[in-house]
Amino acid sequence: MKPGRRHRPRESRFEPRPNHRLVRGLGYRCGSLAHTERSGNSLDPAGRLPLGYGEGEDRVKRSIAGIAVRNGRFLVAKRKEGGAIGLRWEFPGGKVESGETDEAALRREFDEELGISVIPLLCIGQGLFRSGSGERELAAWKVEIPLESILELREHSDIAWITWEELASLDLADSDRSLLPLIAGKF
Repeated sequence: MKPGRRHRPRESRFEPRPNHRLVRGLGYRCGSLAHTERSGNSLDPAGRLPLGYGEGEDRVKRSIAGIAVRNGRFLVAKRKEGGAIGLRWEFPGGKVESGETDEAALRREFDEELGISVIPLLCIGQGLFRSGSGERELAAWKVEIPLESILELREHSDIAWITWEELASLDLADSDRSLLPLIAGKF
């Protein structure tokens, strides 16, 4: 891509991408995005254009989902009533704010939603999905929740630790359901 040209996002269907890896000179990479250690900005594979940030209608917004597993059970939270996905289940997480790394967004979102600290361990993968507000990137991160943590219902109506079999049949938000192939067999 020539400098000065705008990045056009991929098709709107969810597209799983591989685990993150170290990219020389850029920092850790999750799928096609590299997060610089100094600035926290996301870059395209060539390291030229910011993604997930920027301005205008072509901006690709980024969200993160924290996948916490304890004793073979996955942590899920049920959204409160209202909105397009009210009363549906999801993995805790949310939008990455401008200038914020995925790891910082995970820590902030888990604190805001459940009143706990988490330790982001590994980006499992990511993909694209279409929401009511346009196309979004969604990255799934394996997170660790300290054993002494007490979960609070701050932004959800319920929380549960469920098995993989229960997860597969749960009324998950579509974006979170699209993550299931990425996490299958990894926990």
